[in-house]
Amino acid sequence: MENKKISTKQYVQFITVMAIMLGLLVTFVYYRTQERKKDVEEIFNDYSVTKGIITRIDLYKGKSINVKYKVNGEIIDGVNDIKELMGKNVGDSLLIKYSNKHPDKFITELSIKYK
Repeated sequence: MENKKISTKQYVQFITVMAIMLGLLVTFVYYRTQERKKDVEEIFNDYSVTKGIITRIDLYKGKSINVKYKVNGEIIDGVNDIKELMGKNVGDSLLIKYSNKHPDKFITELSIKYK
């Protein structure tokens, strides 16, 4: 087996590729965060409150729950990031604030932004 030395050019290429990938990731996270802020603002500008049911809890790599709730006869499934479970389990009910304009945009009482 031959030992090949890595050239300076290859180091520069590797660092450039990694920097581009990191930049893309940071950009994606930034725009996703801004989009979520707009959704929460829309919810608080004109919202209704309903009860929903937790259908799934995911605590691996971030905390989130899947919920199901009904608005105007339509059943809506969605995912919401949470701060903590506060003793809730799958099948438990919880309060949900949703946008009257877009009922699929919502936050649950377990969210940091619920207020």
